[in-house]
Amino acid sequence: MVILRKYYGLNDVHQTFYLGGFKHQISPDLIAGPFTSISNNCNIYPKVTIGAYGLIASNVSILGGDHKYNKPGVPIVFSGRSELRQTIIGDDVWIGANTVILDGAILRKGCVVGAHSLVHGELKSYSINAGSPIKRIGYRQ
Repeated sequence: MVILRKYYGLNDVHQTFYLGGFKHQISPDLIAGPFTSISNNCNIYPKVTIGAYGLIASNVSILGGDHKYNKPGVPIVFSGRSELRQTIIGDDVWIGANTVILDGAILRKGCVVGAHSLVHGELKSYSINAGSPIKRIGYRQ
């Protein structure tokens, strides 16, 4: 893991942080706590913090800085981007495969996100969530 942490420039991840595979796009400012695991082919933008014991499945994208599209007559490609907001993923959070998390999302301690979900806003502690857009479907018991 030391080699992968150096390869991606991850200086703010715990020594027990685990990164599966080489096919990632991860911002070097990622902060990750003890025993957090990120599986294959993830895309993580800047300003992301992940707590301890997090599980992130394959093909998860944590994105942000969307294109501005509210300027009629200006091609979207030239309209600029919104400011990138901090994304916070708490301790003991499990994120299923192929999930997209938008910037500014807050995933509280112990929540679960089902595969193929679109996450925005705040998810409550120990909630179970799924869908696109995300909906709470229960709580861990």
